[in-house]
Amino acid sequence: MAREQQRLAANVAGPFYVDRSCIDCGTCWQFDPAHFAPTGDSSHVHRQPQGDAETRQALLALQACPVAAIGTSRELLAHTPADGFPALVDSRPEGDVYYCGWASRKSFGASSWLIVRRRADGSADNVLIDSPRWRGRSRRWAASSGSCSATATMWPTMPPGPATSAASAGSMRPMPMRRRRRNTSWRARGPWHSMPTCS
Repeated sequence: MAREQQRLAANVAGPFYVDRSCIDCGTCWQFDPAHFAPTGDSSHVHRQPQGDAETRQALLALQACPVAAIGTSRELLAHTPADGFPALVDSRPEGDVYYCGWASRKSFGASSWLIVRRRADGSADNVLIDSPRWRGRSRRWAASSGSCSATATMWPTMPPGPATSAASAGSMRPMPMRRRRRNTSWRARGPWHSMPTCS
């Protein structure tokens, strides 16, 4: 849980802040660049949200942080959306692409994506790319979406876009990596943590 006394000086004044426990994974500013940004070795709040929609987005970034380095007031925390993740980012005839949120410390905040698609007979044929924190809400949502026909673990994390296709996801080769020290070398290990099957 973020602590006000460890608030980074780079944050602008206001209720949202990033503290010293930030691991510089980029989860917050990739999801909500309007309010969060990198500093070079951490993230920070560069603009405070205004209005309900922006506050909701900032609260979801807070929720997605793998190390709980984002803090805000208790009053705002009480409004954290319970149904914000997974978030639909693209809808195509081949399937819907969701950002799963709930980034995991074990994968250094790797972005997790779920492609929800159907076979010709109507049965589920989903693809899970990387794995979110496997908690109650993410587990229940994945179970309700049906089984996965493929899972892939990859590095670096993949942004949404045309490359996020069901065909390419099914053929990815797992490449688990582990960061030893901030901004230094990398080494392979495996697996990151248990990969769920969505059912």
